Amino acid sequence: GEVAQRLRDDVRVNLRVIETEGGAQRWAERFEGPRAGLAEMQADIVRRIAQTLEIRLLDAEADRSVRDRTLDPDAQDLLMHRWALWEHRKPADNAKARELFVQALVEDPNFSLAWVGVANTHLSDLHAGWSDDRQGSLQEAERAMNRAYAIRPRHRDVNAGRGYVLFFRGDIEPALAAFDEEIQTNPGNPLAHVWRGLMLISLGRAEEALRAIERGIVLSPGDVDLNVFYRSMAHAYFSLGRFDQATSWSQKAVGHTPTYAK
Repeated sequence: GEVAQRLRDDVRVNLRVIETEGGAQRWAERFEGPRAGLAEMQADIVRRIAQTLEIRLLDAEADRSVRDRTLDPDAQDLLMHRWALWEHRKPADNAKARELFVQALVEDPNFSLAWVGVANTHLSDLHAGWSDDRQGSLQEAERAMNRAYAIRPRHRDVNAGRGYVLFFRGDIEPALAAFDEEIQTNPGNPLAHVWRGLMLISLGRAEEALRAIERGIVLSPGDVDLNVFYRSMAHAYFSLGRFDQATSWSQKAVGHTPTYAK
């Protein structure tokens, strides 16, 4: 669990690691610091959690995460608001999230994740059918993702975003290469694994796709996009002619999100 509080110009973060079975608390710690030093605090939190879970995390990687984040705390505040809005998966909130991302870029034009966010809102318009100008939305997504890639080519979600853009352009093999690069630099990104699987299905490699999609599910079994993960498994099994398993995964997807109507 996590509780973040704003205390005037300071930030306090309370973190707990809780066992999913039984609810026992395994670890808790409080982090406090100035809002202007939020990026450094985030890196310190990453190191501390890694030590607690006995995961070897190189200091160089944590330092890279500091460089990859904007040092402007106002821009980071806007980013947090945007993520919350975007997760609503509604057209009005998607548009508002884009507006907040643009505001963040006014504060810091080199904020790579904000460029990723702008691109993702355009991609959401495409994927959900909210765009009245699909070609224009795709061009805007590509422009924003190119800016993010120019600033931080190895930042989390940047290469995944390139993969989404390439997919919507119909460039499946380059899209697969982009998702491979995302996984190489950020192996814990579950959506990258799932979308890698979808690209493999498109290339006639559905057996490989099963392993990729399964990896995404293992990485994030409670993901907000779990419906997408389950439908991707159904797609892979259907492509292999294994219809009973395809039906089973389709039923899981419907059970997870009964109101889904895409």
